[in-house]
Amino acid sequence: MNLLALRFSKDKTSPAEHFVRLRWEFGDKVETIERDSSSGNPHRILPMADAVLTVHFVDSPEHPTSQDDANFDIYFSIKS
Repeated sequence: MNLLALRFSKDKTSPAEHFVRLRWEFGDKVETIERDSSSGNPHRILPMADAVLTVHFVDSPEHPTSQDDANFDIYFSIKS
């Protein structure tokens, strides 16, 4: 089993401690990606953002969420 976990840094519904636990539980079977949503971040991601690949997805090649969407497909085609 392989896991890919995505979160925004200020997401209160998915605290950073969840990622620590995932890494502890699954070790090298989990890849965690945290996107900066702090105030003033360069991509203007809102601090309240909480859905990397859906609600707060930005369809622009330069945006981290768009890169995550592309990496999601690649990750699971390779890891499957």
